[in-house]
Amino acid sequence: PPQYAACCGAFELLSMITTGQPGHMVIGGGFMREDTAAYEVGAGSLYTSRDFGATWVYVDVGQEISPVVRLASDPNNPMTIYAGAGRQDVEGGIWKSADGGATWSPTRFSGPAVEGIAVDPRDSQTVYAVGAGRFFVSRDAGQTWALVSEQGGNSLLVVPTTPPTLYSHRWGGGVIQSTDGGQHWEQAAEALARTSVLSMADSVTEAGVKVYVGVPGGVYLLVGAPP
Repeated sequence: PPQYAACCGAFELLSMITTGQPGHMVIGGGFMREDTAAYEVGAGSLYTSRDFGATWVYVDVGQEISPVVRLASDPNNPMTIYAGAGRQDVEGGIWKSADGGATWSPTRFSGPAVEGIAVDPRDSQTVYAVGAGRFFVSRDAGQTWALVSEQGGNSLLVVPTTPPTLYSHRWGGGVIQSTDGGQHWEQAAEALARTSVLSMADSVTEAGVKVYVGVPGGVYLLVGAPP
């Protein structure tokens, strides 16, 4: 974007998502500020592509935003996307798009830099977010948010068990889980209690739920209850 040309260097990709439409992708990130000693990530930005990433369109959200570090879609409607923004020492924000990232509107999120977002696969009105070790919930599809717990990690995964199971992870603190909507959390596996977790993914079949946890040097498997 022209407004960043004078102060900013390359765009740093921090998050990416697809919508299920052929060739349709959304990315978020921030521009590296070259006028600071720390060479930090400055203003954030969002782009969309409809040709498998061959070309990209900058999306103007109407105001300067912090780096977009998380993107999450509604499993029941992948064209509905949430973007979590923020950086250290800067209040975070969550934006919502109902048209696959073409236009965005801010939600009433007031909290720390957003490190994880997830939509409840059984209830699109329920959206979860984590940041700075705090856990937030929206019961109206992102319009308003409430702080539920002072526990939380650096990412968020929701699997459609009954009730839904929430997973989060903390650097050097393993994976934690909640089965009561994030009010209470417990260690998911003692073997991961002091392990740095890099990523998480789930696989849901009739036989049960499997959660894959990426750690330095390999992948750990958590086997859960039937969905």
